[in-house]
Order: sequence, then C-alpha cells, then structure tokens
Amino acid sequence: MAAWQSGEKDRRTYRRIHLRLPVRFREAGHDAAWEVGATRDISALGLLLESPSNIPLGRQLTLLVPVPEEEHAVEFNGVVVRTEYRDDGEGYLAGVTFSDLQERDRSHLSTILHSCDVVALMRQATEMEATDVHLAANQPPMIRVSG
Repeated sequence: MAAWQSGEKDRRTYRRIHLRLPVRFREAGHDAAWEVGATRDISALGLLLESPSNIPLGRQLTLLVPVPEEEHAVEFNGVVVRTEYRDDGEGYLAGVTFSDLQERDRSHLSTILHSCDVVALMRQATEMEATDVHLAANQPPMIRVSG
C-alpha cells in the first residue's frame, strides 16, 4: 500500500508530479526497437512507467522523455526497481530510478517539474481564495484574487 493510501507521511526527497508524458524506452546498451509507454508520474529521482510489456526487475533502461521546457526529448538511464500488473488490465507499471543523473541536472529537472504541478497551483489558488487562474503558453501561471 502506498504512503498516500495508508495515511503515512511521504518521505520522498523530491516531489512526485502526476504528469502523463509519452516515453520511448529500450534496454540500455542494445539497439533494439524502441517500445512506447507513458509516465504516470515523474520526479527528479525517477518515474512510474506505464508499459505494454512486463519489464524485469533490475533491467537497465534508456528512456527518451519529452520534458517540458526542453527543446528535444531528454535521454535518461535508469533501472527498474518495481513492477506490477496494472489494475485496469492494460499492461504493466514499472518504477524506474534514474541511475546516472548529476545533482545539477536533477535540480534543474525538479525545478521544471515543479512548474508543471497543476494540482499544487490549484491548491495555492484555493488557499488564496482566488477568483481566476490563467494559463497561457510560454508564460508562468497567473493567480488572480478578487478579480
């Protein structure tokens, strides 16, 4: 059972963002065809991958992820640390930990992902008793109070 389901405090170092992004992946070091999946969530430490196939624990992967605010998909190397069958029967979930991300890059990724956290934005707007939240391409979100 996940920490959020049991009422436990989540002890993750980096915030996990519920963000669905398309992912291409394959076993690291192999020239096999890319498989296609999607993130269910992502943080600066790793991601939860929705995959049509079961990926063995410990498998080293190369992943291409279109990170917001980056011009091209970013290549990550990671290792599968958790697998499970999806509740909806539509494939598998694989927890992947990034294996060689430098701290500078990890911090940059964390900043980008934090800016994509719509749930936190809406929570902040609610706390501020906002009347409007404005979202526009290539602009930071704007929260209007008493607008």
